[in-house]
Amino acid sequence: MEGFASPLAVGAIAGLLGVSAEQRSDFVRWTEAITSFAGRASRDPVRRKAFDTARAELSEYLLEEFADRRREPREDVISTLLAAEPDGTRLSDDELLNFCTLLLVNGHETTTSLIAHAVLWLGNDPVALRGLRAEPELLPGVVGEVLRLLPPVGGTDRFATRRTTLGGHVVEAGQRVVVDVVAANRDPEVFVEPGVFEPRREPVRHLSFGRGVHFCLGAHLARMEAEIAVRALVERVSGEWSPPVVEVRRTPVGLDVVELVLA
Repeated sequence: MEGFASPLAVGAIAGLLGVSAEQRSDFVRWTEAITSFAGRASRDPVRRKAFDTARAELSEYLLEEFADRRREPREDVISTLLAAEPDGTRLSDDELLNFCTLLLVNGHETTTSLIAHAVLWLGNDPVALRGLRAEPELLPGVVGEVLRLLPPVGGTDRFATRRTTLGGHVVEAGQRVVVDVVAANRDPEVFVEPGVFEPRREPVRHLSFGRGVHFCLGAHLARMEAEIAVRALVERVSGEWSPPVVEVRRTPVGLDVVELVLA
């Protein structure tokens, strides 16, 4: 994770924002503290303190970057956001902080997990790996099936805007609803043989990047990074891969790969 997946993901999002990739270790630390503070974990005072510290440090860093771009604009996302006037006014520092924090955290954490999950799947599915070696053009489909069957984020939540009924359950306006993305991606009413890994599957209507107004801004970038990473590994680690040695931990939204060794 530290030697391959994380540097690729952090380098890509840092390059787009125009911030230094030398801050990678800080990005990783901030991201872990922020993303681990969710669900039941939000009741943990230790996690709360780590979350507050990470948000404060990240905000301080970004505010310095904003000030630097105001003095000397560059060709990057931060400079573009500073110059934007979506409704005739400039974005406030709070709006800029929220947006850039979202990009940094989600652009790093989820793509790193996607790369790891792709390696996990191919390392444990020699048929899929052989098929990819025989037909490299299947790579987009392979990444698509990993996204469907082992998504970086296994769940999300929404709040009802009005009273409604879902699956026979009444949901009142304002109530929180947890959406199980993994279950949706294996819905037999949507997918033929939903549990089968099929890179030729068309169309792949998974919900791993959301849908509609909630669709992930970085979806295309994440796919591209994952395809580049998997292609490099397939080319450089020959033959069938032994099942990866992996250390994982469960999070409120899915599976977090801590360490992965590919033989």
